[in-house]
Amino acid sequence: MGARGQAMGNAVTCASDEWSILNNPAGMAGTSGTTVALGYDALPALPAFGKAGLAISTSSGTFAFGLGAFRFGDVVYNEQIVSVGAATRWNHTALGVTANYIRYATDGKGNKGMFTVSAGGITQLNSWLRVGARISNINQPWLSKQFDERLPTTLAMGLLFALAANTVFVTEVEKRINDVATGRAGLEFTVQKRLLARVGFQINPQTITGGLGFRLRYFNADYSMAHVPAFGTRHQASITIRIGKSKRVETKTTKATKTGEK
Repeated sequence: MGARGQAMGNAVTCASDEWSILNNPAGMAGTSGTTVALGYDALPALPAFGKAGLAISTSSGTFAFGLGAFRFGDVVYNEQIVSVGAATRWNHTALGVTANYIRYATDGKGNKGMFTVSAGGITQLNSWLRVGARISNINQPWLSKQFDERLPTTLAMGLLFALAANTVFVTEVEKRINDVATGRAGLEFTVQKRLLARVGFQINPQTITGGLGFRLRYFNADYSMAHVPAFGTRHQASITIRIGKSKRVETKTTKATKTGEK
């Protein structure tokens, strides 16, 4: 979830923002203050494939804690996730972990619930390069013992490059066990002080993405669209309310790059 991440091809492994609790939990340590984010993702061609999310996080700079909720589907079939997580930061490295409750429900066929654990890390190598990694569903809970089916573990690794003072390029590779790898990349650049533009793409499935972001001191609004030839175009909107001072690590990175250029 998060229109910012979707607009950049869903390459979110290195991101430090309000949606990190549902993406890479280590990113929570890169913000300060308290944020509340709401998002909704719609697929007009298939209304049943709508997604909604909530993310709440609070950070003191060294330690951060978060709560996230996600829902996909309709009354016939839906998936729900509730996550609680924590992250900490030492020098240039952040580590985070989440405990998740996942529930699958099908009309007339009951539901299935399980607990999973996910973790991630982000390291700032220098003023213009960051590397991140995350692993989801480490414990591989059973979906069905009868059919020897477990919830698969997913691994992802990404890079973030600060190309200029106001431009960020991200890329990542994600691999689900027993499935093909997925590649993603995205670009974010500042049009003017409060307006940001983003583009991206993904392979497996082939997806083209883009969007805009609007920034105020205590309020963010983001919009993204993602076109998948087989399903049409998704539209996602998310808003964030800040309580107290909040910042992203990307801001530090780009500022450091600008200083180095001078």
